[in-house]
Amino acid sequence: MQAARCQVPTETSKPSFRGKSRAFAAVLWAVFAAGLVIQFFTPGLKIENRAYVMPASSIAAGAEVRPDLIVQRERGMQWASGLCTLVGALALAFWYRRSLAQALNLRASADPRGTSGVP
Repeated sequence: MQAARCQVPTETSKPSFRGKSRAFAAVLWAVFAAGLVIQFFTPGLKIENRAYVMPASSIAAGAEVRPDLIVQRERGMQWASGLCTLVGALALAFWYRRSLAQALNLRASADPRGTSGVP
């Protein structure tokens, strides 16, 4: 008669959340970076003499120029950039809150003069 084998759970049999948490952190960084990319790579409207300067590409196309649509598009890009950057930054701050709090506690508890609380 053989003894029944008992399976002992190993490290590999546990569900791994480490990969999922890294993937989620990567998504948060991507949202934050997307906001910065939108901001840096979109052509901004220039203002001279209290008026918008229309891009040469829209005038050279020969089509009807609609300044209201150009300004509306630019405002939409600014909103998208700001929203992605703000949401990404706040989400990253929440995601790394323990690390940030620990770093701030270490910095606050360190005495810059090297004394142990003696004035």
